[in-house]
Amino acid sequence: MTSRSFWRLALLLALFAVAVPGRIALAQERGASLVAEGTSTMTVGGQRVAAARQQETVTLGGAGFTAGEFIGLWITLPDGSVVGLDDDDLRAAEDGMFVVELGLGPALPVGLHRFSARGQRSGSGAIVPFYLMPGRGPNTTEGTSLMFSPATARQLDTVEVSGMGFRANETVSLWLTLPDGSVVSLGEVQADATGAVTGSLFLPGALPVGRHFFTARGIESGSTAITPFVLQYGNGLNVPGARLAADLGRAPQRSVVALEIAGKSFAPGESVSFWLTLPNGSVLALGEAHAEANGNLSLELYLDESLPTGTHYLSFRSNRSEQGGFLRLFLAPGPQEPGQE
Repeated sequence: MTSRSFWRLALLLALFAVAVPGRIALAQERGASLVAEGTSTMTVGGQRVAAARQQETVTLGGAGFTAGEFIGLWITLPDGSVVGLDDDDLRAAEDGMFVVELGLGPALPVGLHRFSARGQRSGSGAIVPFYLMPGRGPNTTEGTSLMFSPATARQLDTVEVSGMGFRANETVSLWLTLPDGSVVSLGEVQADATGAVTGSLFLPGALPVGRHFFTARGIESGSTAITPFVLQYGNGLNVPGARLAADLGRAPQRSVVALEIAGKSFAPGESVSFWLTLPNGSVLALGEAHAEANGNLSLELYLDESLPTGTHYLSFRSNRSEQGGFLRLFLAPGPQEPGQE
C-alpha cells in the first residue's frame, strides 16, 4: 500500500446526507474501476458513498489499468475546483491494480468530493464520490475566553484578538475555521505571566466572506476558546452590488477568455490592475497589464481547473487615471471524464 499526505490542501449537500452503516463506494467507467473506503458511509441524493472526517484517512483502490503504468490521481472539490494528488510516482502493479491511502487534512473543505484516476498509458480511468464530514474539534474550556474586535470586519482590515485563561507562559496554537469547514493554521503565540494572549490579525482578501471561527488552544493545558466573527467584502469595488457588470457569459474550466477593454481615458501605456472575486467572496490578485497607445487594453485570461465553478467577477482599476469596472463570468465545470482534460 502506498501512503501519502493530503495535508497540503491550503456544505450544500449536508442537508440531504444521512449516515448509514458500511464503508465502500465503487465507480467504474472507461475500462477501470475505483473504490473508496473511509471510516463510514453517507447517503447523498439517494447514492451511498464512502465518508470520513477531516484528519482521518481514505483508502483508494483501483483496478483495470495496464501493468506498471503511471496513474494520474486528482480530486474535484465541492466547489468544482480540481487539485492534483499524484507526484508522478503512483504506478499500477503487475495485476493492473493500485492501493493508496490519503490523509484528509483540516484544510480540505467539507462536502461531496470526487476522486478521479486515469492510466497515463492506457487512458483507462474511473471516478468515485466521497463525502468529507467536519473534524471533531476541541470543546471550549470553562474559564478560558477569546475576544475578536470588531466582531464584524472587512477583507483587508486588521483586527485585534485577545484571550485569557491559559496557563502562564504556555504556547498557544491558533487557527481559523472558514465558512466551508476548512481550517487554516495561524501559528503559535506565547501567553504572558497571567495566561493572557493578545495580538493583531490581518484579514487578507483571499479569505472568503461569511462566518468564521477563531480558535486558540493551550499546548500544555489543553485549554481552548472559540469565538465567531463575520467577514464582509473588503473596501473597494462592492461585488454584491455589481449589477452593472458587463456579462462575459459562460466558459468552462481549462479554457481561455479574450478580453477587449476600451477605456475612456486610459493613459497610453499605464498599468491596469486586475482581481478575480470567486463565488465564495475570496479575492485573487491577477497582476497588471498595460494599456495600448490608443488607451485600450487587450488580454487573455486562462481559466484554470483549480478555479471553483460558479459566478466570478473580474474587477480592474487603472493606476494613473483611476478608472475601474467589473466583468461578470460564469465558470462551468471542465471535462469530467478521465482523459478529456
